[in-house]
Amino acid sequence: MQKYYKSFVALAAVGVITAIIFYLLGGGQELKFELLTKDITVYGKSFIGKYDDPATGKLFEEAKNHVLSNPNETIAVVSYHFDHEDSVKQFIGFVSNKIYDLPKLEMKEVTFIKTKLEAHALVMPNPHDVKEKAQEFAAQKGLKLDIFSIELYHAERDLEVLFPCKAN
Repeated sequence: MQKYYKSFVALAAVGVITAIIFYLLGGGQELKFELLTKDITVYGKSFIGKYDDPATGKLFEEAKNHVLSNPNETIAVVSYHFDHEDSVKQFIGFVSNKIYDLPKLEMKEVTFIKTKLEAHALVMPNPHDVKEKAQEFAAQKGLKLDIFSIELYHAERDLEVLFPCKAN
């Protein structure tokens, strides 16, 4: 009986420690959504391919290096929602108010649903869950999400996700 008690205490201690670490890393945050209308220009390069293709990392690294030398700009990943489970379609680059002679996606007076994720990547909510909750919020407002989303990487534990909307 004493052996079971020790095992129970050890498991309980591990559970408590795991829960504390989870919450310290930012896990368990409730997603909060808001509507905003703004202009946004994303400069970068397109990518279509497998999730684990090293090219996505290279494009992200290029954007990161650019942003490090231009502190008023932000790394951006535009992710298109399509039905290929093992592939992605993205536009990877940076958001800027400056004008560059680079490929760009320009959006004027777009209504977005915005949420912020301030958690370590290990405990960050699943992108599918975030999109699902954004769809619920959009439906409550009489809107429908467009076919893509924009992730803005402000810092390691500071991610802003914008979902462009269209009327239902």
